[in-house]
Amino acid sequence: MRPPRYGALRYVVDAVRNSEGPDAMVVPVSVVYEQLAEVASMTAEARGGSKKPEGLGWLLRFARTQPGRMSTVRIDFGEPIAMRARISELDRDPRATGQEVERFALEVCHRINRVTPAIPTAIVAFALLGAERALTLDETLEAMGPILAYLRDHPTTPTTLGSQLEDAGWVRSTLDQLADSGVLNRFTGGDQTVWYIAPEQHLVAAFYRNTLIHLLVNRAIAELATFMAREHAIGDLREAIWNHAMSLRQLLKFEFFFASRAEFNAELLAEVALFDPEWEGRTVREPVVTRDLLERWFERSRPHLAHLILRPFFDSYRVVADQLVRWRHDREVDQELLLERCLGSGQQQVLQRKLHSPESVTLELLRNALTLADNRGLLSGTGRELHQKRKAFADNLRQIVDDLETLSRLQRVHA
Repeated sequence: MRPPRYGALRYVVDAVRNSEGPDAMVVPVSVVYEQLAEVASMTAEARGGSKKPEGLGWLLRFARTQPGRMSTVRIDFGEPIAMRARISELDRDPRATGQEVERFALEVCHRINRVTPAIPTAIVAFALLGAERALTLDETLEAMGPILAYLRDHPTTPTTLGSQLEDAGWVRSTLDQLADSGVLNRFTGGDQTVWYIAPEQHLVAAFYRNTLIHLLVNRAIAELATFMAREHAIGDLREAIWNHAMSLRQLLKFEFFFASRAEFNAELLAEVALFDPEWEGRTVREPVVTRDLLERWFERSRPHLAHLILRPFFDSYRVVADQLVRWRHDREVDQELLLERCLGSGQQQVLQRKLHSPESVTLELLRNALTLADNRGLLSGTGRELHQKRKAFADNLRQIVDDLETLSRLQRVHA
């Protein structure tokens, strides 16, 4: 989901604070479409195109271009939040001072994610994007298998479409619908029909896949943190895993609506329990992570998903970080010019195959990377010390990208 807007919510918060009348209950609502006709225009804007003004002419053109029956719509409701009690808690929290409305909005968004289900379009798109080649129906079902197994096993996964997700007829219907709308191409001239991402449709497929990744991001972080500890840690491995996980969470905080730190820590333990159900139940009060145990976790977490989920974000962040390093240290950053340079550099790297996919070169990801850099004090000011901080930021991101590439290679070897 995109960042929330606070205007209307702020009015309601002010009304609740300034009255002694009935409380307000905020009900998180998830609305998921199997397909959307507007995705093509949305992805064009993400590449840097301008948004067309909406008026009567736009409405008539929009109505004429709508297909008869494109998809189903899923509507799910999350746990309501009593506004007066929650705002009072935030008012007493010194960390939330001045950001009570923003904190409340993030909690609402987190609860929306909690009830947003995995739908066939998202899982099929995930499988094809991850395969990076044409797949038969059986190969698509095989590629979907690990994702479905994870979602079935995870205690916090919301209700999915059940047996439909494993039914070959239903999956074929989803593939055909995506082909009919132009997202996929279908080749029938061989021994078996195969489907693959159509040219220039990678971002559209990624849009559908991204309705799913909030369910997988904690798994990806736990997996990548385990790998980073395996490759780089020289001290306490348990502490290294948790430190890497919290660092990744901080880098991705403008992309995902994470739970509070305490709840996120519990969620990480739940992810580890999927690798090793007996770990938490051992007699040692603080279970020790040995290198042998870490290797077992790493093997049990196959097939690895972190590179499929996290690489577009960190590739985009690396593009921005590299351009920040190139910016003259004696000049203030012009953010619009920097963004323009990032778009150009990113598109060049996609053509050179130095970036994995065009998904990383979208305005939304690049702007979030700028927001992250600004949050870390890397945009304002001048001087060599600031330049060194930018370089350290870029080096950190480059290491993460390298680790994700290594994970991707390992996955291909074991596939």
